[in-house]
Amino acid sequence: MCVAPDRNIWRRDRGLDPVLIERARTVSLDVFDTLIVRECGTPEAVFRRTAARAAAAGLFSSPDAAEWFPRVRADAQRAAESAERARRFPFEISFEAIYDQLPESLGDRAAIAAIEWAEERAAVRANPFLLSLLADLKERGVPAILMSDMYLAGARIAELLAAAGIGPDRYEALIVSSDHGCRKSDGALFDRLSERHPETPPAAMLHIGHHPPGDQA
Repeated sequence: MCVAPDRNIWRRDRGLDPVLIERARTVSLDVFDTLIVRECGTPEAVFRRTAARAAAAGLFSSPDAAEWFPRVRADAQRAAESAERARRFPFEISFEAIYDQLPESLGDRAAIAAIEWAEERAAVRANPFLLSLLADLKERGVPAILMSDMYLAGARIAELLAAAGIGPDRYEALIVSSDHGCRKSDGALFDRLSERHPETPPAAMLHIGHHPPGDQA
């Protein structure tokens, strides 16, 4: 049975300002490392788990690939970002574009990608304070919009949220950089939020995030 979170627990988090939150007419929240966290800590830890499982399944062409896969996976992400940045700005990449950057000689890239995705789903946990805040916002009729600068598509992030116990009934919308081709960090993704709620002036909007350069509305 799914138990509704206590809508007052968020008030115990010293990082959440009750005055600002109760004044806001629309609240947006960052997803990764804010609303949900990886219990293993970092994306690199997910890459290491992916490598171990892929090696055990015989998906790598080279017997020592599990050792260097985390580095190659990170390099592939940077290469995908560089390629997309050269093509357009603002820019964002996709999960699939990252795996396209991995050498075909690596092994079964599609199967390895599927393992990484399974590891991501298994690793996520909800921040109990912000889960409580979502419940409070819903009770008060304040729109809660989730936002993320992320290479995963919105549909995939929605899966991760659901895996952490945050179903679509807990938020109004999910706005993701990979779907819109722009980021929070360049301000353009916040424009999508304003377009969704044109009746709400910027001063009445509040964004909650962990990373100031990317979470500055």
